[in-house]
Amino acid sequence: MLTECCLTLLAARQGDVETLKIQLAEKVLNSDVKDVLGATPVHHAARAGKLTCLRYLVEEAGLPANSLARNGASPAHDAAATGNLTCLHWLLLHGGEIMTDSWGGTPLHDAAENGELEVCECFSHLSCLALQLEHLKHITGKLY
Repeated sequence: MLTECCLTLLAARQGDVETLKIQLAEKVLNSDVKDVLGATPVHHAARAGKLTCLRYLVEEAGLPANSLARNGASPAHDAAATGNLTCLHWLLLHGGEIMTDSWGGTPLHDAAENGELEVCECFSHLSCLALQLEHLKHITGKLY
């Protein structure tokens, strides 16, 4: 029989929002739910590309978009590593940050290691935009 914790992680991976709603109502779904590697339901939803679950977990269940697994990986690392660009975009717009894991790797590193070219291109565009904004700020003294 699955433990409640395993059921919650499985529901996040499979995109089963209804089970997550039940888990939240029964107070089983919380920030203490983690797998043996320290990954939360948010990590599992991001890794599996389950945007509806990801949104529910962060917006309704109140789980952090920046939780860290034991290796220091965030949900953004997992989304990038598996090429789930929609989940990665959503995380970055809703509190997820680009940070390094315990080995100094960023989500871009994870995407490159796994051959996720579309994610790498996205990060390249983001870097260009950041440089343009910094240049504009330097020239005008303001950030619009």
